[in-house]
Amino acid sequence: MRPDYFKTTILRANINQSLDELRGICGETADLNIMEVTVCSVKCAVVTVEGLVSTSAMADLVFQPLMDLKYCTEPLEIFDFLTQRSLLSTQRQTVNSYAETVRLLFSGFCVVFIDGLTKAVSYGVQGFEKRGITTPDSEQTVRGAQDSFNEVIRNNLALVRLRMKTPQLRFEMMQCGKLSQTDVCMMYLADRADAKMVQQVRARLKEIQLDTVLSSGYVEPFVDKAYRKSFFSSVMTTQRP
Repeated sequence: MRPDYFKTTILRANINQSLDELRGICGETADLNIMEVTVCSVKCAVVTVEGLVSTSAMADLVFQPLMDLKYCTEPLEIFDFLTQRSLLSTQRQTVNSYAETVRLLFSGFCVVFIDGLTKAVSYGVQGFEKRGITTPDSEQTVRGAQDSFNEVIRNNLALVRLRMKTPQLRFEMMQCGKLSQTDVCMMYLADRADAKMVQQVRARLKEIQLDTVLSSGYVEPFVDKAYRKSFFSSVMTTQRP
């Protein structure tokens, strides 16, 4: 199978074929969990990556509602229940391709496949170990809050949102790194930030052609066009929201 095969391939209607192709894409990796189950006589499968999901959240938000589902005879009825008639998770989206499936699985989502459909449903049930919100190691202050950013981007967005409750604060999510697919968020105040500058930063982030992005230091040279031309950087780094 070509390394880039999955990037342009949509899910198969036959669930067995979809799961076989997913196993092939992931190379039979040991941490890929595929739990097959029959829901109202329709074959389904719940796929997760071990260590990235909360088992208790999975039981409450996915398995229990699926097992309690009655009187559905068609795959589309199950899909409609999962997407329109239930509140199983605050993070929910429809998946159409293997590229989306792999990215979400490795981000702590579970993906529910339904036999007969060329689409699946994903739920955010993240449960991986993470460092708590602690005091900053640098930029100490006597006044103000004593919390700092950590490695989970959603937590960091919430820390900023708590301080800036205006609807003009905008978050734009994107992925950088061809292999790492690291979530990167550009945030700005729509009524204050120069529209041309926002567009330039957005374009520079999307042009990053690195295999992996593991820290802000990987991104800085692409955002700061004076990086190699000046002693003075136009970009700063901070731990403080």
